[in-house]
Amino acid sequence: MSLGGRLLLADDESAFGAPTSDSGRTQVTAETRSLLAVVYCPVDRPGEHLSGMLERIADLLARHCGATVHSVQTRQ
Repeated sequence: MSLGGRLLLADDESAFGAPTSDSGRTQVTAETRSLLAVVYCPVDRPGEHLSGMLERIADLLARHCGATVHSVQTRQ
């Protein structure tokens, strides 16, 4: 798959995520103990919408996975 010109997440090893697909290398399994949730959001979307989405993700992870949120960051 060509990644040229696409939004993606990568580390020193390789690309591992994009808005439409994720890598098997970084998939969530029953052994997962840390998770990074990335929300792609158009810049013209109101900030309240993004904040609400982040709160919803945090709530779902806490309720269904016993997760705790360590920080929520937005980038503008």
